[in-house]
Amino acid sequence: MSKTVFMRGLQMFISDIRACQNKEAEQRRVDKELAKIRAKFGDDKSLSGYDRRKYVWKLLYIYMLGYDIEFGHKQACDLIPLGKYSDKQVGYMACSLLLHENDEFLRLSINAIHLDLTSRNEAFQCLALSFVGNVGGQEMAEALTQDVIKLLTSGATRPLIKKRAALCLLRMLRKTLADAQLLGPETFASTLNSLLEEANMGLLLSSVTLLWGICVRNGSAGYESCQGRVIKIFERLQGNKERDIPPEYLYYGIPSPWLQTKVLRVLQFYGPPSSVQDRTLLGELLQTLINTASSDSLKANLNPNKGNAIHAILFEAIALALHLDDNTELLTNCVSILGRFLSTKEPNIKYLALETLARLALVPEILAAIRHHQATVIGSLKDPDVSIRKRAMDLLFTMCDSSVADEVVSELLKYLTIADLSFREELVLKIAILAEKFAPTVQWYVDVAMQMLERAGDFVSQDIWQRVVQLVTNNEGMQEYAAKNVADVLARGVAHESLVCTAAYLLGEYGRLIQSEKPPMELYRLLYAVFPGASQATKGLLMTAFIKLYLMEPDNAALRKEVLGLFEKHKKLMDSDLQQRATEYLALASNPASAGKFILPMPKWVERESSLLRQLQRTEGGDGEDGGGHSAPAAADAAEAQAAVPAHAPPPATEAFSAQSAPSMPDMLFGGDATPRGAPPPPSSDPFSSLALAHSGPAPRLTPVDLLGDMFADVVSVSAAQPPPQQQPQQQPHPSLPATSTAPPHAPATSNGSQNQTPYNGVAAQPPPAAAAAAAHPAAPRHAQTAAQAPVAAAAVASYSFADDPFGDSSFGPPPPAPAPALPAYDPAVPTGDVRGWHSALLLKDRGVLYEDQYLQVGLQARYASGRGDLMLFLGNKAPDSVTGVSITVAPTPALQVQVGPPPSALAPKQQTQVPIQVGALQPFSEAPAMTLSYTLGSTVMTQQLQLPVLSHKFLVPEPAIAKELFFETWKQYRCEPLQDLPTMMTPPPFE
Repeated sequence: MSKTVFMRGLQMFISDIRACQNKEAEQRRVDKELAKIRAKFGDDKSLSGYDRRKYVWKLLYIYMLGYDIEFGHKQACDLIPLGKYSDKQVGYMACSLLLHENDEFLRLSINAIHLDLTSRNEAFQCLALSFVGNVGGQEMAEALTQDVIKLLTSGATRPLIKKRAALCLLRMLRKTLADAQLLGPETFASTLNSLLEEANMGLLLSSVTLLWGICVRNGSAGYESCQGRVIKIFERLQGNKERDIPPEYLYYGIPSPWLQTKVLRVLQFYGPPSSVQDRTLLGELLQTLINTASSDSLKANLNPNKGNAIHAILFEAIALALHLDDNTELLTNCVSILGRFLSTKEPNIKYLALETLARLALVPEILAAIRHHQATVIGSLKDPDVSIRKRAMDLLFTMCDSSVADEVVSELLKYLTIADLSFREELVLKIAILAEKFAPTVQWYVDVAMQMLERAGDFVSQDIWQRVVQLVTNNEGMQEYAAKNVADVLARGVAHESLVCTAAYLLGEYGRLIQSEKPPMELYRLLYAVFPGASQATKGLLMTAFIKLYLMEPDNAALRKEVLGLFEKHKKLMDSDLQQRATEYLALASNPASAGKFILPMPKWVERESSLLRQLQRTEGGDGEDGGGHSAPAAADAAEAQAAVPAHAPPPATEAFSAQSAPSMPDMLFGGDATPRGAPPPPSSDPFSSLALAHSGPAPRLTPVDLLGDMFADVVSVSAAQPPPQQQPQQQPHPSLPATSTAPPHAPATSNGSQNQTPYNGVAAQPPPAAAAAAAHPAAPRHAQTAAQAPVAAAAVASYSFADDPFGDSSFGPPPPAPAPALPAYDPAVPTGDVRGWHSALLLKDRGVLYEDQYLQVGLQARYASGRGDLMLFLGNKAPDSVTGVSITVAPTPALQVQVGPPPSALAPKQQTQVPIQVGALQPFSEAPAMTLSYTLGSTVMTQQLQLPVLSHKFLVPEPAIAKELFFETWKQYRCEPLQDLPTMMTPPPFE
């Protein structure tokens, strides 16, 4: 700071600040000084130049302490046009710190900056160039570009000024619009060539940085002549260090490592040199640099700072060698060097080695050399650093082909269970792509798909499981095996949403192929065990599977009772889609002979590009880590870095995947059979039924909860609340059209060329009844069909009870057998805690204990959205005997629409089950609805009067919060001074 040592007032103020004992004292001293400066600036004409500089320095010091400066900007701008260096210095410094590039006060300074740039005073030129290079915006770029270019081209300008001018010009280039031709190559290329021939190392660094910025923005077109000069700079840096490089540019004996990395980055924007001499020289320099840097990096007791410089140059050199791709021997040598880096303990070096190997794996000639390090890469999956684990996963995906697919996929499946949640979904996607692309056999693909569905759970997206069922549908040889495999997985108690959807499709379509081993009744019980906790869209798939299982064995009385009972229960469900499905399927199930004509097997899928590759592109496009690595050219400015496209940045995994040659493998999509004409495209949510609502979206991700963790170790899940269905009046079907539809969209009217054969029971199909499908209009939207829909009941729905209805978590198994005739007597149930306290707590939160006694525990979880609430009661039996006769009723109220799901017929000891309750708010209310819970234990009937924790505030939607920064930004726009002294109106007291 120029002559600030002689400003006694500034020194006294700094001493007072340092002497403050606490923050409050400092705040009082700063406020006192700001009030004094504001008063002095109010009488601006009487201020001397000394006082104006002193007060601006005080404002800068206060700003450095972290306080906002809301005045004094004009006084700082007024210092720039003054003729003294001390005035300009404090003016430029204050404006660069207190103002941003779009501030209106900067417009007042453009003319003064122009005068300083065109003056003969080098000090003024340096101040102006530094200021524009840090704060300049688009308006300054349009007004001052020619002045800066004149300084660059003038022969009288010293290198001290030129290097500042080059960086200032780079700032202006970044701040102009993308389509603006600020620097035309036809005129500026010659200027840049002359700058690249300068001897000053600082000027060379600024000039190469300017060339790099131009290439990032507009490419190297028009600047081809600069490539040879950049190679000469590279040769100079690799030549005689003592003679050609000044000592101040030697960093631990390395000639200007910053300039070397910039030179290597710039060369990556050009292709191989057209001149044979330059191409040979560049290859020799790269070979020498890589060999020297790799040997130096392996020295013992290497200084960390020197090591960082060596590694920076080495990775840029490897990236340039990969970009040129004309020396296989050099690239193989790079692979061996990077392989040694994989074993280092330095995480940054290991990360860059994995990233560079992922790009080198795209070169087929050196892929075999990379595979020598496959074991080390697999070991990196267990590295403590999450970024290294992700890079190792990407490298394994890139280097995988048919020869190592079995080993790589098996390792990724093992890693899947312990992978980070942040990229587990991407890992599942890559496993699915590798399994589909490089499957040696159909059976291997099915095994991998089932393991992935079982282990990944809710991280399997809709595209993945739909792709699995497409491949199974198009390959008859894998249908039976897939159905048997998924049934075994379900029997192990796995109930993830994606697996349930896959099982519903496969068992509904191909359960007939395993009918001898697993009868339809057993398959029904497996699917029904996961039915209560499934989302609404998945329940639709399961109901479609149930009707198909029933049609396999329509004479089974037990299966008929279960299926028809389920459809009967869901006829009055609040969800309109499930209600209509139940109504239509119930009508079809009443006449199995006719239903076979409309419930048809799915045809083969048409040939199309796999949606998994598109999903992987979307996933990697949103990955902030891949935006640009250490070795990829990227703009130094944050906004510019987002628009910069690196020349050698690692391509998306989809490109790397498609770049590899596809090996000979079975056609998993079409299985060698001809695709029937008119096969349907894959739907969005229900791949084998046209009964999904046109507006229904993908199923929400489940949130695991364990409300009864003290008793049981199982985890239950509750799906997100669905929007309330709109009540519709009863409609009569058109006399010329049937009422419902069960045929697949665009499905052919025949199966295997026959109209009279059904694949389930072989019974000839009859003309459809009144409730049969509208086959003539299969593509019509769901809401446009003339289907009869029952109105939603306003009162509580009566509870249903079936003997074999587990309605609980699949891990608890089937319901227990009926109790013995001799029933013991139990003491009356006594709550183990404060029932009113539990109720009050649930009014303020969404899950917790609703009721508990010595025999039964009742937990509750709720979700509310759009005037509707989905509640799930978790009943846990703590008694030594089975609990029977469970009944849950909610008293009807005009303000609420309540529907209670069927309670379990019996609850075995240490068994947990779920009972869903749906509520809809019709009008405001202030009383919680009364709920009666009763159950029988032995010969004793227990009854408890409870209150359902549902009040009006549960259905309220909060207003979006205003961000703190936005509030204060708006607050500061008010010019009323002082802001904290606003008039307040008091309400007068009421008249007596």
